[in-house]
Amino acid sequence: VRGLLSLGRIERREPTTCDLSALVGEVLLLVGPSCLHAKVTLRSDTEEGPVRVMAEASSLRAAVLNLTLNAIEAAGAGGEVGVSATEAAGEAIIEVRDNGAGPPLELADRLTEAFVTSKPEGVGLGLAIAQQVAAEHGGRLSWSRDGGWTRFHLAIPQGVPTPRGPE
Repeated sequence: VRGLLSLGRIERREPTTCDLSALVGEVLLLVGPSCLHAKVTLRSDTEEGPVRVMAEASSLRAAVLNLTLNAIEAAGAGGEVGVSATEAAGEAIIEVRDNGAGPPLELADRLTEAFVTSKPEGVGLGLAIAQQVAAEHGGRLSWSRDGGWTRFHLAIPQGVPTPRGPE
């Protein structure tokens, strides 16, 4: 419910220095039991040392958690999920990938829209929230399907943030 309500209003908190490597570690600890239950292998390929960005940590954590939980569900029993934090070209990038079947082609262009889902019991807010968090940090959320893997990239500029509201 909180995620749904946040789509309709702008919540501004001051950004602080955030270590995305540590944030990924926190998310992996949170989803570990879900992976065990779902029989999904969870991997972290985060760079050695901190991956720093100016950000609002709690909203970024929520976005990465949503992406990771989606990946666990998409991978299914016997599947794999990987989460990493890296730096490239002035951006901090979190990648969440799974080796599930990938999203249905008919939803590919609308995956990050609110209430768009292929899950029978899904609400369709997780990716919309992640998209909003990326935009609020002056970044972007993108996805691709490559070599049997679905990859979501949450990229945030490492310079001084220029937060934007929902588009």
